[in-house]
Amino acid sequence: MRNHLIDYAISQNFNMKLIKREVKCVWKRCATDGCSWQVHCWRINTTNSFRVKKFVNVHSCAGLIGHQPLARSQWVASKIKDRLNDTSDLTAGDVVNDIQHDHDVMLSYQQA
Repeated sequence: MRNHLIDYAISQNFNMKLIKREVKCVWKRCATDGCSWQVHCWRINTTNSFRVKKFVNVHSCAGLIGHQPLARSQWVASKIKDRLNDTSDLTAGDVVNDIQHDHDVMLSYQQA
């Protein structure tokens, strides 16, 4: 669930913050103060599935410019995992270029 929300936020070029997390629910909002985007998800009984109970898909902010704070090492690794298995000569520069091309996210050399 968390990874799906991160992928969505990165693809839509915004950052989000956790408002509330409990065993059965997650509530996140856009990280920009005053923005109306939010999502409330509830766990479906004993499964790993979640149901979206409330989704306000309207941003009253301009979004992010350049840096994407949600593009952390775990997210980057999940995006290049298959390519790493295919080739052993992948450089940090290749990772930066691939992520920029495929996801429109600018990474630093250190993030790659």
